[in-house]
Order: sequence, then C-alpha cells, then structure tokens
Amino acid sequence: MRTRILWSCLAAFIVSAPARAADSVEAFYHGKNIRLLIGATAGGGYDLVGRTVAERLGAHIPGNPNVTVENMPAASSLVMSNYLYNSAPRDGTAIGVPSNAIPLEPRLRLLSRAGGSLNFDISRFTWIGNAARQPQVLFVWHQAPISSIEDLKTIPALMGAISVGADSFTIPYVLNAILPAKMKIVPGYAGIGETLLAMERGELHGHSAGLANILSAKPDWIKEKKLRVLVQFGLQRQPELPDVPTGDEIVSDERDKEMLRFFALKYELAYGFIIPPGVPADRVAALKHAFDETMRDPVYLDAAARLSLPRNAMTSTEVDDVIAKINSTPEPVVARMRAILDTLSQK
Repeated sequence: MRTRILWSCLAAFIVSAPARAADSVEAFYHGKNIRLLIGATAGGGYDLVGRTVAERLGAHIPGNPNVTVENMPAASSLVMSNYLYNSAPRDGTAIGVPSNAIPLEPRLRLLSRAGGSLNFDISRFTWIGNAARQPQVLFVWHQAPISSIEDLKTIPALMGAISVGADSFTIPYVLNAILPAKMKIVPGYAGIGETLLAMERGELHGHSAGLANILSAKPDWIKEKKLRVLVQFGLQRQPELPDVPTGDEIVSDERDKEMLRFFALKYELAYGFIIPPGVPADRVAALKHAFDETMRDPVYLDAAARLSLPRNAMTSTEVDDVIAKINSTPEPVVARMRAILDTLSQK
C-alpha cells in the first residue's frame, strides 16, 4: 500500500512538473520588460526586422512581458555583442540582434582587428532563432555594358558601395581578387536608394546589396529586368532567383569554392536573435518557443511581407547547425579569406 502511494505521488510530481515550469516562467515574466538590443542604427534593415519581431514576441512569451528596442550600433554590433555576453543580465530579459558579421568574427577577426575588441565566445551564446536567410546579390543596371560574370573580368564596371568594409564593398573586392575581375568600387553612397538612383542616372554600373533591400526599395525592378543580377551569395539559389548562380558556382578552384561557401554562412544568419549564456533552461525554452510562434504569427508575417523578408526563418536548432559549420571550417579556408580581407583593411 505504501509503495502504491509513493508511486502515485511520484507520478503526480512528474505530470505536474511541466506545468510548474510554465507557471514559473509566467510568474517571472509577468510585468517584466525585455530589452531587445539591436547592433545597428535606427531605420536600417536590422532595426526594422528587430522592431517587427519585438511587436509580436512578447505576446508569445508566458507572462506577456513588454519588449522594448534599444540600438547599440557601434563597431558593427561588436559593442552590443560584448555587452550582451559580459554585462547584460543572464535572466532572459536581454536579447540581441547582431549584424551578420558577428558569427564569422571569431574566425576572421575583421572588426576586432580594425580597432574593436572581441570579448565573447560565439558558441556560448544561445541562439533562439533567425528571422530570415538573406543573400547578398551583385547586380548591374540593364543598360550597363555588362551581361555576365565573364564581362566583369574584362570591363571596368563602376560599382557603388556604402563604405570600405561594408558588404557592398567587400563582395566586389573579393571577386576582383579571385576571378579576377576589374570592378572599380566607389564608396560613399548613403544607401540602396542613392545607389539605385545613381545607376539610373548612368553614374554607376552596379551595386551589391541584400536581396530584400532591393525588393523593398524597388519591388518590380528584378521582374521587369531593369536590374541584371549576376551572382547571389548564399548556400543555395533563392526562389526569386532560380537562374542566378551562387558565389561558389562561378569559380572553378576548389579552394575558392570552399572559401566562398564559408563566407556565405553569414547570409544564412542574416537576422539572428541571441541571448547570453547562463539563462535558466526553462526561460531559454520559452524564448525559443516564443520566437518560433512569432515566425508563424499572421500579424508578424503581414509586417514581414511589407519588408520583403522571405519566409525562411530558422529555428534555434537550425542556427546551431550553421554555427557548427562556421566553427568546423578548416583554418586554411578561413586564412585564405582573411588574407584577402586583410588587404581591404589597408584601403
């Protein structure tokens, strides 16, 4: 009889444990404020995506906490990432949205070598999800005398860029080094709108930008063939660009293929959401579940569509797989990319 009572008590404990955990998370988050730290300036792509997620995330967290956005743009998200790892509370009330340069930074050391300081272990962050994969594309104006990657090897195309070190500069710079191509890169443009206008005026032949940025600024220009997209940087071709090769498809040297596949991993994690190590496991689980539910939320999906974000969000498990690929990439592959980008830092 005593044994049956003990087993009954144990069974009741096991059945009620998940409910108690949920109650604990709800009690913790009730009336709380979650800070969503965006490692970029207000008004840009990271900021718009972060704020769009923030509007619905709290509704899917037990206790329905308020989610407020703060921008910490210094050093291309390096300052925000250092803060989140070393100083932010480890209780589930701080979430970060880093730039896509951060996942590669521990291997490439580009931002930290340029004067910043890297004080985090990328593998110890907890990634609760990624709002979208976002390829970077290189394109030219339809009236430009360039129709293919082969043309870039012989024609000195004028390519607009935001700044030295930005992806709009890095992509053509890397292609110049490995194809080799003859693109002349002109930095100093304020953004996608200004570069597209310069292309219309005949000041530039082309540019490199995130696909969603183009679709948001000029939704019909690719369909209307006003732009010729020559290459896309991601692990696979996007549905919108089924006939456009990926970076590793336009080179023949296996070392270049491996290097470009490594670099493309950053575009898989275009809008990752991270929390510091040490957050209690039940809150981690709740935040991951809330992120996944937000990605399915009709209100969020409507807002994301207005930003031209593709519906290809990643779960935390999928993000962890990408981080594992970054960490397991052989050092000679990383060193080859680092050597090219080291010359960029001298510009």
